[in-house]
Amino acid sequence: MRPMRWRNSDMLRPRVAFAGALLAIALVWMVVLPRVAAQPAVRAQIEQNERLGIDPSAKFYTELPAMPQLFERTDSARRREPEAFWSR
Repeated sequence: MRPMRWRNSDMLRPRVAFAGALLAIALVWMVVLPRVAAQPAVRAQIEQNERLGIDPSAKFYTELPAMPQLFERTDSARRREPEAFWSR
């Protein structure tokens, strides 16, 4: 049986794919997102958040409307089956 030989194209393909993925991410980050942020509706929302001092990167799950019900269900499940949550 002949040993398998690596061709240059076999070694180059993952590098090209990785470079393509990085290029796509950079394109979205530096071209698409700034254009979206310049749209009037999005710009108005950004300006309102800035006026109110809201940091959009600090969004917490506890701010979502469904969270109180989820906390209640989790607490109820903990009371019924404490071992399921590794609690004593």
